[in-house]
Amino acid sequence: MKLIPSITSFGKLGVDKKTNPMESTMTLYVGVDYHPYQQTIAYCDAEEGEIRYGQFLHSDKQALRRFYGQCPSNTVIGVEATGSLEWFEKLLFENKLTLNIGNPRLIRRKALSRHKNDFRDAETILDLLVTGSFRALSREASARRLFYRC
Repeated sequence: MKLIPSITSFGKLGVDKKTNPMESTMTLYVGVDYHPYQQTIAYCDAEEGEIRYGQFLHSDKQALRRFYGQCPSNTVIGVEATGSLEWFEKLLFENKLTLNIGNPRLIRRKALSRHKNDFRDAETILDLLVTGSFRALSREASARRLFYRC
């Protein structure tokens, strides 16, 4: 796992550890640029209002479980639609986190910069989540898509 800067300080994610570690005063949004072997994340530090970044290799399941396991229950994660999300959806479901899957073309159109890189893509998804502009695909549509592939 590659961290930029400290991503393990979850006290800064809006979680009040004194009352209940799973309750948060505000929703935490996480933008994920998902690739087959790694993912880049961007989230907003609730205390300082600063955007933080991180990268996880999918082979490092311990780090992924630790990160998503410590997120508050009202966390919303946004990701572009891709074919290899099944295990990731299961991980988030086990941690009772909300996953929004978006259309990659629509997300790309909303990008402020035309220069693509993983951090900018994750930040674009985060921005769309925070501003309420992220148009998530319905579960019925994704289930129908899986049905037609068979």
